Amino acid sequence: MTDFQKEVLTLTNDSPDVTMGAIIHAAERFGMKDEEALYPLTNDPPYNNIIAFFGITKDAMKELSELSKRNWIECNGDPCNIFVYGFDGNPMPALPLAKGLRKYSKPHFLPLLFRITEKGRAAVESA
Repeated sequence: MTDFQKEVLTLTNDSPDVTMGAIIHAAERFGMKDEEALYPLTNDPPYNNIIAFFGITKDAMKELSELSKRNWIECNGDPCNIFVYGFDGNPMPALPLAKGLRKYSKPHFLPLLFRITEKGRAAVESA
């Protein structure tokens, strides 16, 4: 487990819901911030124009994806209230908001919340 992954697990363990903005702040501490980066929810149609991940380097995105693949963190496909992002002072991409999992012809931002799973908690406790 990398230091960035440990930080994400700590964040999600300490808070019930974590925004992408909080993950970006963690990535910045490890030199893994990329303000221009946008990543789709999936590369496969019909959801490849839904931007759910942003502001982190490709390496950070790979590490975040690995946490998800291990089932240590999760997020649901329902958008969170956009005020959660603003209230936390978190950055958001300058894109229209996605209203859910739909096919979009142009990129739309889907604000998601991340949380730790039981497997993730066990990984934190054993680290």
